Amino acid sequence: MLTQITLANQHVMCFGTLPMNLRTDHVRELQFSLPKFKSIPTVSATIHSDDSTGNVMVIWNIEKKIIGNAYVITISAISPDGAPNDFIYKCDLVVVGELE
Repeated sequence: MLTQITLANQHVMCFGTLPMNLRTDHVRELQFSLPKFKSIPTVSATIHSDDSTGNVMVIWNIEKKIIGNAYVITISAISPDGAPNDFIYKCDLVVVGELE
């Protein structure tokens, strides 16, 4: 996680770069480790790239689970045409919920 901003103890905004998968370069995954929430928060994410000339990454899974004292959110994305590329993709994450 590169940045975390907490607003009014209810919103968390994060961003990070989706790293290339060493085995399959058309699949990418990024994890955010946040403090625990009192209940399951609402999560939304977007992926964008300044490098891409049309190739996109599509989010196919947002996994949320509690590990120890952290709430871990995993964003999984894939190139819809299965074509590998070396563009840098960034993920913006907004989490809305009440922190413990």
